[in-house]
Amino acid sequence: MNNGCGTTVGVVQTIKKEKGYWKREEGGGRREEGGGKREERREKREERREKREERREKREEGGERREERRMSQSAYARLAVFALHRVILLDFIKRAALTDALTGIDNRRVFDAIFEKYMALQKSITNP
Repeated sequence: MNNGCGTTVGVVQTIKKEKGYWKREEGGGRREEGGGKREERREKREERREKREERREKREEGGERREERRMSQSAYARLAVFALHRVILLDFIKRAALTDALTGIDNRRVFDAIFEKYMALQKSITNP
């Protein structure tokens, strides 16, 4: 009773022989080519991994630079705030030095400065 199973096996073996299936064991054939392709794919994956690593390092460096810039900007902002605060305090001190603390009226310093100014103006008008 032959149901054709032997002929199927024979056909499969013939196809395998034509395709070089049996050369695998000798170091040739499809298996070897597949191994070479596999190695190429592995190398490409490694290259992509290295490129990703380089991009990540660049981003980290860029982040450090951004952080440095942010820090310097905040330092400049603090300096500007301190300078503005000094100007405000200096103006307050000048006003305090020229007015009476109790009454708020101008003191003798203001009178002397205004008097000198008007005397110089009077001299320039009378002596051309």
